[in-house]
Amino acid sequence: MGLGREWALGKGSGDAVGAADLDIAVVDVETTGFSPRHHDRVVEIAIVRLSAQGERLDEYESLVNPERDVGPTHVHGITARDVRDAPTFSELAGDVAARLQGAIFVAHNVGFDSRFLAAEYARLGHEVDLTPRLCTMRLAGATGLAARSLDACCAECGISLADHHAALCDARAEAELLLTLLRRCDLSARDAAAEFNGGQVAPAFAWPSLPSGARRLTRRESTARCEAASSLRRRARAARVGGRPRRRRRDRRLHRTARSRAGRPHRDP
Repeated sequence: MGLGREWALGKGSGDAVGAADLDIAVVDVETTGFSPRHHDRVVEIAIVRLSAQGERLDEYESLVNPERDVGPTHVHGITARDVRDAPTFSELAGDVAARLQGAIFVAHNVGFDSRFLAAEYARLGHEVDLTPRLCTMRLAGATGLAARSLDACCAECGISLADHHAALCDARAEAELLLTLLRRCDLSARDAAAEFNGGQVAPAFAWPSLPSGARRLTRRESTARCEAASSLRRRARAARVGGRPRRRRRDRRLHRTARSRAGRPHRDP
């Protein structure tokens, strides 16, 4: 099930979908915990940018060095080694802002993702307003889905979610879920956002101008780096062991044998 022109959104009773409509930024963050108030941080971010008609325009992902421990590795699968060489959020802030500018902010449980991003920007001295927002979890309830969690909603709608809690995989699944739900209720993203934001649709916030084009590090790249480093260490270790003269190893064995015999009690003939 792909994201393309065949997934054009339905036209609701409000403003018709057109070229002037806002793009959609589907966001997923993996974090060190549940609350930025408890000093939890973002460890991975992904953004899938769609046109108002549902065409995929851009994908962005990166691991983020949280400058603290990574939290529940058993949930998100990210280890300290994975983020050791990853950029900090301050390095990525400009690229993230460029992809959120002028778009409807969409996430599954949107309050969670928006709180964490707002907290990350606040650390940099920027108060951001992530509106208009649209929550696929709330939209799922409004369209009659029994499920609420992302994996359960995707299962109910027949959407593949191969690697849950990997940010880009989740963001792609959320994008498909959004378009599926909008088609079911015959609404455009603009109309749905107006419903969830008390009629507010146009972004009221001008994002700060921040440096962009920063390096990023994906899960795949981090895994490849770690595997390459491990392979080099194994080969270096093997070279050290294999390069020892056999005579030296034999002499050590003879020395151990001599010491063992020397420790035995002497017997008279």
